[in-house]
Amino acid sequence: MCVEEVAADDAVGATLIAWNNYGTHSGGSKPSNYTLATIAVETTATRFKVCIRHTQDLRPDTFAGVAIFRATGVAP
Repeated sequence: MCVEEVAADDAVGATLIAWNNYGTHSGGSKPSNYTLATIAVETTATRFKVCIRHTQDLRPDTFAGVAIFRATGVAP
């Protein structure tokens, strides 16, 4: 997963969170099988581009996704 800023004119800006694996998944689809990762960033952006990709195991029965993405912040 990676997260980038998106400006008001739809231009994609700085990378806030670089490509990597975040959190863990222990199998199955129950919420208790996911452990989150909290990542602090500083930005004035209010819109974000979230991308996901596979880097291994491309069998037809595999998938990639984001279980939870939450952005919270405070005005400067």
